[in-house]
Amino acid sequence: MENLVPKQPQKWLRKHTLGASILAAVILTSGVYFGPQTVRYCRLRSILLRSPGAPPRGWSSVPQPLVDSAASMAEGTTLSYYGYSFDVPWRAIDKERNQGRAVELVFKTGQTIRFYNPEYSDRNPIDSVASHVDQNDFRLGFGPEVRESKYDQFKAVISATPSQL
Repeated sequence: MENLVPKQPQKWLRKHTLGASILAAVILTSGVYFGPQTVRYCRLRSILLRSPGAPPRGWSSVPQPLVDSAASMAEGTTLSYYGYSFDVPWRAIDKERNQGRAVELVFKTGQTIRFYNPEYSDRNPIDSVASHVDQNDFRLGFGPEVRESKYDQFKAVISATPSQL
């Protein structure tokens, strides 16, 4: 009779299974961590290595003047709201929404243009509530005269030297 000894599982099988599991876990973890970075690098590499003159232009390109700077003679629509005038290449206006603060024009081609009313956004840059500056301190520093525009007022503040204060 043969010697019937119960077979023990092979130790080398356990070791190889454990080793393969650890290797798979390391590869999976590395793929999750480095995968998105590697994919992004591979996609951007072709753009970075492209010559500056090849379309689409690479990041190392230098701006150049336009070859043709003549205005387009194509028919379009001239829009004018709140003192602004703007020529657009689209003709068919689908919707026009006038909300008082802004006018929004939606064209049938899907483009949208919005004109904002300057009366609602024309704030005093030296407003005591907005900038925590006392109006009297401003008059002492920059004079009591009223500036012709907000730009003149802004320019006076920006170009002030310490000796003027």
